[in-house]
Amino acid sequence: MNVLLLASGRMIAFGSIAICGVIRAMTETLLKEIESGESKTLEFKQSLPARSEKYVKTLVAFANSAGGKLVIGVGDKDHETIGVGNAAKVIDSIACALADTCSPIITPRI
Repeated sequence: MNVLLLASGRMIAFGSIAICGVIRAMTETLLKEIESGESKTLEFKQSLPARSEKYVKTLVAFANSAGGKLVIGVGDKDHETIGVGNAAKVIDSIACALADTCSPIITPRI
């Protein structure tokens, strides 16, 4: 299961909570997936919902199935890449929500 944050025109990813720019080929692949729209294994959120239940359910479903990607910073309906403001805060919110609500603990690649 992956959680991807789009910020400032580049993709931010977390695995070991290291934030890095992603190589061009991966970015192009993600942009093609975004153009294709949501699916069983791909979901978009314009921003991180204030209520963690709204995205934790999605992440648990991905963890209990074939996996998937939650992409934050992309419009649900128009697939517009918007980005996120404070990536560190979003990362912390997701990690805390999963640690507080899931047992056994789910560790996404963010």
